[in-house]
Amino acid sequence: MKEKRDCKIVQDLLPNYIENLTNEKTNQYIEEHFKECEDCKQILENMKKDIPVNKADRDNREVKYIKKFRKKMTVLKLIILIIVIIFIALTLRKAFIISDLSNKAENIKNSKNWRSTTYSYDIGEYTTIELSQLDDQYKVKTTKITEEGKETTMMFAKKSEDENSERYRVNTYTETEEEKTARLNMDMGVYLSLQNWLYTDNWLQLVIHSIFATVKNAAYNGEECYYITNFETVYSSSFVRGMYVDKETGLPISTIAYEYQDSEGRKGRYPAAEYVYEFDCVTEEDFIEPDQNEYTILKE
Repeated sequence: MKEKRDCKIVQDLLPNYIENLTNEKTNQYIEEHFKECEDCKQILENMKKDIPVNKADRDNREVKYIKKFRKKMTVLKLIILIIVIIFIALTLRKAFIISDLSNKAENIKNSKNWRSTTYSYDIGEYTTIELSQLDDQYKVKTTKITEEGKETTMMFAKKSEDENSERYRVNTYTETEEEKTARLNMDMGVYLSLQNWLYTDNWLQLVIHSIFATVKNAAYNGEECYYITNFETVYSSSFVRGMYVDKETGLPISTIAYEYQDSEGRKGRYPAAEYVYEFDCVTEEDFIEPDQNEYTILKE
């Protein structure tokens, strides 16, 4: 009975024994058993004869598996490569379009005779800002209508006679339903030029900011334009949520409203706005200031 049990144990161990997977003591036990059991010894011989065929089959299966795995990896790499190429192509397309629009806006920025009017719509507030330039003269007329009434402010700014200075001589006139006030001969540094909201400092910055941007063909009030979102730079941060940009000028013609939260957790809202541009239409008459005698002059 013991011999049969030993035979069973030995026969179970034979596959590992043949593959040299058993330890020294187990090998000694099996080999001692062979001295007394010809049946188990014969089974061992028969198993060894089968090994070349079985090993060949196993090797063949492994080769097929490896080939199949490599084929899948090749297909996967090809798919990843195609996705990367498409991603790069789409990013470069957006970068080229934005670069072209920026160049157009930069050229227009150099104009010395233009007027831009901004119409801004917010909850309980309607504002128009009319900004004009003629050579070294600027005029900003702001009209704000709220539930409390209407307020109009006109600012006249003339570049300092010092060509190297960025300072302006500024007069402002504010009119409400209750009063008229003015501040005169202020020396200020102001930025009143047309702005290129798509400007970037270099190509690397342009490509990086184009990655997450969207650029779509669109139409706004019958004008062919691009609808651009998520193009966030120091120049376009206020329009990052979405703006319509004219294809011919590269200037924004409309922006959407959106809410934001500043670094201190305070919530705010950028209103929706529309922009209209006119060129070579400003004259000296646009810079005739109101009669100062009608205003209360405020001192600094």
